[in-house]
Amino acid sequence: MRFAKLTKPSGQHIYNKKLVNPGGSIILTIGTPLHRPYPGYGLMSGILGALEGSTRGLAFDLKPIRVNTISPGLVDTELLDGFLPEAKAELLDSFNKKLPLGRIGTPEEVAEAYIFAMKCTYLTGQVITVDGGQLIA
Repeated sequence: MRFAKLTKPSGQHIYNKKLVNPGGSIILTIGTPLHRPYPGYGLMSGILGALEGSTRGLAFDLKPIRVNTISPGLVDTELLDGFLPEAKAELLDSFNKKLPLGRIGTPEEVAEAYIFAMKCTYLTGQVITVDGGQLIA
């Protein structure tokens, strides 16, 4: 099935149900494995790439609704609490040493990117990476 056959009805559904007002914003979330794959995450990298491309396509197809994507790096959330304490400490130490900012992000810092994307009415079709410099490290 062509992607266009999905986006047109999706856009009409969004408009008809007033799920997002014209000029409103849809924000997708991907992650840095798109640009810096991890072992065992090959399929995820492909899916994230499709979402990145879809951001631009949907921004055009759903105009005047704005569509953007946030791509956070490693963030200190409860997801990390699932690691064994030693493994979590090793992971954090590894990232803290290689990130240009010397630490992983906080949920509050990443939330600022979402707020910016929602408030900036001249932003659409963009991917905003919030990773403390992970992609350049």
